[in-house]
Amino acid sequence: MRSSRVLRLIAAREMKARLRNRPFLIGNAVTMAVILGLILILPRIIGDDPLPLGLVNSEGVTPAIENVSETLDVEIDLQRFDSIEAAEAALEADEVVGVLVDGVELVVLEELNPDLAFIVTAASADVRFAGRIEAAGVSEDQAALIGRPDQPISVRSLVEPEQLDEDEGFFGGMGAASAGVVLLFMAINLYGNTVLTGVVEEKTSRVVEVVLATVRPWQMMAGKLLGLGLLGLAQLGLLIGLGLIAATVSDLVEVTGEALLASGWVVIWFILGFALFSTVYAMGGAMASRAEEAQSAAIPIALIVLSGYFAAFVVVLPEPESTLATVLSVIPLFAPFTMPALIALGKAAVWQIVLSVVLTMVSTVLIVGLAGRIYAGAILQSGERVKLRQALRSSRDVIGG
Repeated sequence: MRSSRVLRLIAAREMKARLRNRPFLIGNAVTMAVILGLILILPRIIGDDPLPLGLVNSEGVTPAIENVSETLDVEIDLQRFDSIEAAEAALEADEVVGVLVDGVELVVLEELNPDLAFIVTAASADVRFAGRIEAAGVSEDQAALIGRPDQPISVRSLVEPEQLDEDEGFFGGMGAASAGVVLLFMAINLYGNTVLTGVVEEKTSRVVEVVLATVRPWQMMAGKLLGLGLLGLAQLGLLIGLGLIAATVSDLVEVTGEALLASGWVVIWFILGFALFSTVYAMGGAMASRAEEAQSAAIPIALIVLSGYFAAFVVVLPEPESTLATVLSVIPLFAPFTMPALIALGKAAVWQIVLSVVLTMVSTVLIVGLAGRIYAGAILQSGERVKLRQALRSSRDVIGG
């Protein structure tokens, strides 16, 4: 039988077995429900923080701003400054999101907050219109008939458009990077452990002896990884899709091209990361003889995965342009977590992405070769836990060489 057909049969068998496994389905359903629930509920529980607005020579607009913000049910924190310089310093320090100068000019650091823009524009227009009506001696009833004309305020940014940082916005940078790293960590860890426990279960139940009577050890390992990898990919794609829909419905984010690009890179790096780590998990499962030993075998692998996860949050996200972040993004054991973060932040050069992908793929091929030999030498051995040297020595008898 051709190897491709063998792989398809084993992969299909693995997928059917997992889809019929009630704890597996319940666990995945609960995980997805929790994540979607957090996306939908957390913003409503936490609520929006007050919008801090600086005022310079704009005392006359203060009552109007408070009235408009109260009408819109938007909490606003008014902070008064004695000079434009002091207000701009607070703006650069992220202490305020905007500064209203003389009641007619709104100064922002980068992008204009839409809620703030509407409140300030409406309040400023109300005050200016009221002043003109009073100066003209027009009564309030007559002013109501005239109607207030649109009077947009002047907006000035302290940072030029080409200098804007890509970290703003949930899917434009930091939020996308953080969400992507968390999803990758959960997916790789979940399905990697599923590989390990699956191998141990088949080994202890002696099912593997029946299967290996007709297929080669490497075919069984590759088929198992293929089947679980496809399941993981389907779940990750479904989770990303539902997450984007839920976040859009809850008005948490606006789905943009950056969102889709970030999601695409998460999927790509799941494939690369799962291919890399799942072979190691399979190798650990083959060397274990009992379920208790599987947990011990999983600890060092989980620590490696956890190191990549922490490297992304401790090094890459805070300092994406640092030398250490660049180095970690191309090291295969860290790349599945660090490189997607850099890409989402817009800090990854093309050569970095290419080098990272190539090194990860090459490392995967090397690890697959080693894992295949260890799997072949250890999968049929029972009793005590199989040692690495013993598995390699036994593999020569199974696959030759």
